[in-house]
Amino acid sequence: METYNIYKIKHDLDFRIGESRRLLEKYPSRKPIIIQTKISAIENLCSRVLPTYIFAVSHKNYYNFLIPDVFTVRQLKAMMEQTKILLNKSDATLHCNNKALIDHDKIDQVYEKHKDNDGFLYVFY
Repeated sequence: METYNIYKIKHDLDFRIGESRRLLEKYPSRKPIIIQTKISAIENLCSRVLPTYIFAVSHKNYYNFLIPDVFTVRQLKAMMEQTKILLNKSDATLHCNNKALIDHDKIDQVYEKHKDNDGFLYVFY
């Protein structure tokens, strides 16, 4: 099933490239990450009819973060749980490019491996 990237739909490529470059220049020891729920094609159709059904927890489609290079995926999950993005950390699996992320991987390694051509790392849960 195709996954929709809401951030890419809402912002054009030039804006995303400029924003990621600006953030990387201003904060060189952090990585720009967009975290969002995994929305399938079927759910996207439902969202046109029942928008509150899909985004019932936050009513926000995505979250922007600047994550320190030294963070691990496990620390990212803990941060997401603290900010109420994840309600149950033990059940959560984070994905980049349809691949599950390993808890002990460092964010800088994940960023270099999975970053998009616009300079952002898109993480889905």
